[in-house]
Parts: sequence; C-alpha cells; structure tokens
Amino acid sequence: MTAFHTDVIALARHASTSSNPELRAAASRILTGNHALITETARVDWAEAVTYGDGETRYFEEMDEEDARKHAARDNAHRALGAEAGETDIAHAAAVFREVRMLVDGTQIIGPCMAPADQFFDRK
Repeated sequence: MTAFHTDVIALARHASTSSNPELRAAASRILTGNHALITETARVDWAEAVTYGDGETRYFEEMDEEDARKHAARDNAHRALGAEAGETDIAHAAAVFREVRMLVDGTQIIGPCMAPADQFFDRK
C-alpha cells in the first residue's frame, strides 16, 4: 500500500534535487532537522467510515483492521436488506485506515483516512 506519508517523503526526496532553491529548502525541512518526518509509521489507526444518505461521512474508531472490515460488512449487508437510503440512513460503509508518523521532535503527523484498495475488488 502506498500511503500519504510515504508519498510525501518520496516527493520531498525528488524535490531535494530541484533547481528551485525554495523547493529544495522545503524538501530539506521534510527530510532533515528537528521537523523531519521519521520514515517508519508510528502506528496505523483503523476505523469504519459510514456515509449516510445526505452525504455526511462519520468515522468510528475500531480496534484493528478485522473489526473495521467486520463492522463495515455488517452495515452494508444490513443496508442491502432495506429500501433506498434516507437522509439519516446508512448509504455505504467501508473499513479505512490512517497512518500516524512522528517528527524527530516528537510531534505527531496524522494522515488522511484512506480505504485499502483491495476492498474495492472482488477477492478470488
């Protein structure tokens, strides 16, 4: 899985050779010094993302990937039994994750919630 922070680090490494001095300086801040991103993920948080009929999405924290997938599957199965989703009914649920990285100085950087690509394809 390519995740947000891995992409940021890859872009910073690429930008570190830019002819633009401002771009090189920005890349240097991401890659070195007290505010550098630590390349290893500190932790991965899992949640169930529930989208309601009015388009609002809420995130419910889960213990791990298995729980997030189980709850999303349960809500989607329950949704399949009913009629068209109303404004406050569940329209869709998905398991999502976000990576938490650390800066060298201890600051946490929390990435966006993303759905694992495999849940959009049939498993065979």
